[in-house]
Amino acid sequence: MSNQLDSAMMYKLITLASTALSLLSNVSPAENNYNANLSDGAVRNTIGRSQIARNQLNIFRVVAMGDKNPKAFISVSDIYNDTLAIPSTYVNNQKNISFDKLKYFELQTAYRKKLLKGMLLKETDTVFMYDYKLNQLTKTPVIRLKAVAHLTPYADKGEQITIWDYMIGFEIGDKLLRKSGSNYYENLLVYIGSNNPFLPGKMQLVKWKEINKKQFPISNHNTLTKGDKEAYYSFSGGSVIYYIKDILTDGTITERDFIAISTKDKVVLKNEKFTNSEGSSIAPLNFVAGNKEENQWAGYLFKNKPGVIFGFEYHSFGCPSIIVLNKASGNIAINCDNRH
Repeated sequence: MSNQLDSAMMYKLITLASTALSLLSNVSPAENNYNANLSDGAVRNTIGRSQIARNQLNIFRVVAMGDKNPKAFISVSDIYNDTLAIPSTYVNNQKNISFDKLKYFELQTAYRKKLLKGMLLKETDTVFMYDYKLNQLTKTPVIRLKAVAHLTPYADKGEQITIWDYMIGFEIGDKLLRKSGSNYYENLLVYIGSNNPFLPGKMQLVKWKEINKKQFPISNHNTLTKGDKEAYYSFSGGSVIYYIKDILTDGTITERDFIAISTKDKVVLKNEKFTNSEGSSIAPLNFVAGNKEENQWAGYLFKNKPGVIFGFEYHSFGCPSIIVLNKASGNIAINCDNRH
């Protein structure tokens, strides 16, 4: 419990500091207060110091929230961080409200409208939920979903609660995601907007095979210490060959080099390096060294976009990204609201 309290306190200090820095920045008041003078036809909106564009490719996760009867929930708080996102009574009058009522409540009309306006969404927009393992697309209109607030699991009863302890988003009905829910929504990605961005049936589970050092396409000279070993793997998928070089220290993967090369013109599409850190660790490769987990997936996930691959890291806090196989394109962050 003490570690949990320490983590919660650290999170609050960080968020309060972030708020203070935002207020002291040189950004104009009109930019910091994104609710000011925002017309219904606005194309771009500013929340804090991050921008949202209408129909921008923001990808979200689904998680199960709730103690007694968990519900599928999409948090949008990585993007939507309005200081007035919920009624002030839940913070200002918290000592007179039961903890159960503080933990979860529906956002009524005014706060629902504020959420939609802040996210540049409309009631007529659609929530597209794609399970790439099942190749199953589920969609539902925004207007059919509850807008809700969940207290982060790291907030304990009796602690002082702030607005930053709440996860704001949409609740999904039990029947919509029954199949994906049986796997804890692990392979489910979400987009909210007017058009479906997902390309069905083009993702595949990566099956690595071991190769020798000479087959690795780039020479890089890592300094190995006693006990270190190198391991090399590849996978061919469509017009791309994916290569991996792992460095293991006492049997644990400590570094990983990833390279994707086009089979058509031998151009390097992407080159990434992974290391372990406080918030992330390198995920095992599929079907290597007895690993039965299905971590890496590759193929075409989005319409009119380059190929992608993901699943190389575990995150204890922070969120993973989808690697886009094009050096000119940035990777796509997954908004998962994974806070500590």
